[in-house]
Amino acid sequence: MGNAIIPGNGVDSIGESGTPWATGFFTALQKGGQDVVVTNDARLPVADEKAAMAGTSGTPSTTNRFITAADRGRLWALPDVVGMTGGGSTKLDGYVTSGVTVGLVVCFVDANGGTPLWRAYQLTAGTTAESSPNVIRPDDYATTTNEKVWKLVSAATSADALAVAFDPDHYTPAGTSLAQHLEAIDTVLGSVLISRTGTFRVLSKSPHEMIANTGTPTVGSLTIGSMKVQAVTLPNDATKSVQMVFRLPDEWDDATSPKLKLEWAGADTGNVRWETAITLFDSGDDLTGSLGTATAFEDTTAAADELVISPATQPTPAGAGRFALVEVSRIGAHAGDTLAGNVYLLGVRMQIEESATEPTAWT
Repeated sequence: MGNAIIPGNGVDSIGESGTPWATGFFTALQKGGQDVVVTNDARLPVADEKAAMAGTSGTPSTTNRFITAADRGRLWALPDVVGMTGGGSTKLDGYVTSGVTVGLVVCFVDANGGTPLWRAYQLTAGTTAESSPNVIRPDDYATTTNEKVWKLVSAATSADALAVAFDPDHYTPAGTSLAQHLEAIDTVLGSVLISRTGTFRVLSKSPHEMIANTGTPTVGSLTIGSMKVQAVTLPNDATKSVQMVFRLPDEWDDATSPKLKLEWAGADTGNVRWETAITLFDSGDDLTGSLGTATAFEDTTAAADELVISPATQPTPAGAGRFALVEVSRIGAHAGDTLAGNVYLLGVRMQIEESATEPTAWT
């Protein structure tokens, strides 16, 4: 059995003149026959672990089990922080970032004017300007030496709330809460759905809805090759015209005149002289009124029996209302009409622009 110094045998201290020595060398310290600590005990922190506890060590490893300020992949709760800007220990921008590795994620409860909001930010390398709450520049931000910013990664009023953490490009929310984002989106969508500015609709008429007018052109079935269709046959000897009615919808912007396109074919090649006119009627109007001023144009076909779709014309209507009488004429005797054979009108299309406001309900 080795020698031991046992308290109570007249030894109260180790040293000289009652003053304990500053340093003692032992193989082991025991209590009750059990080692309390030995010189190579793994429970004692090594130098790197002591540095970790001081916040100056590196990434945790098998020899360094302590998380440090320089470590990546951390999530720190900041219980003293209650807001984003304003500096000091209670604001995120007052939190010291010098010496802290980017990637750190912090979370805190923003007082948010009495409506607490949970937030999470990540420290990111960059020079992005501050744009609260999405980007917060630390007060110790410095060009070239400490270019780091906090970026919002999550914000929610509860664990079940949807996180909205991005800069909107097409709407302006009143704040950062989910309700404020949704309200702003709803406002924009409502405006888009209600406003029809720039929205166009096309109405069509086929020959069986047309009535022969000037010159009594033929309206009936026509065989062109293997195709059998309804058509208006317009010879070239004189003016021939047909009329049809378009009932314009309530959504039509009556400040914009309708446009017309003709679908036709010729039994020969050459130019055709066309005229289009529109008259509008409303309740109480005299149906014997004159047509609007005709718009004339020439269209051409380079081959017999080919489909031609004319360019758009926009005659100025006479009258007002949504009962639209349209007249289409071939001016066969005009010098500009050089197609010697028959012309077949196969359809008329009308394009209208919708109003910027909803139509009123019927009464």
